[in-house]
Parts: sequence; C-alpha cells; structure tokens
Amino acid sequence: MAYRDLRDFITQLEQLGELKRVSAEVSPHLEMTALCDKVLRAGGPALLFEHPTGHSMPVLGNLFGSTRRVALGMGVNDVSELRQFG
Repeated sequence: MAYRDLRDFITQLEQLGELKRVSAEVSPHLEMTALCDKVLRAGGPALLFEHPTGHSMPVLGNLFGSTRRVALGMGVNDVSELRQFG
C-alpha cells in the first residue's frame, strides 16, 4: 500500500492496532523517552503524544520500532517481502 503522507500511514497503523494515541500531557524531557523505551521493549505500538508539555506540535515515537511497522512503511505486509530490494 502506498501512503500519500504521514497522516495516511498513522491512520493505517491505528486501524491495525500498531499505534496508540496518548492524550494525557507528557513531558518531552525524560518522561516521553521513558514511555517509548518501555513500550518498545515490550513489543508495543508506536505512540502519538498529542499534548507534549510546553509544545503545540504532537510527537510520534517508536514509528519504526518493529519489523512489521518497517514493512508497512515500505508498503508491504511482511519484512520478508523487502528481500527483493536487497
């Protein structure tokens, strides 16, 4: 699947359960990275922090934190399909 933009990719990941939105205010200083690290180590989803403390722009973490999300980002369902590209 080809994506028009990052929003399309985020929507697809959310539909597949590969992305979770964090609506609570989270500090980008250590708190956000600690959450990303914990979720990544547990094999969890990408995280979209909607309200980083002191900032108006959302932050996307762990976007390519699994081989499945890497494959999906490249437009295939499984990373083994990428072998044709090298």
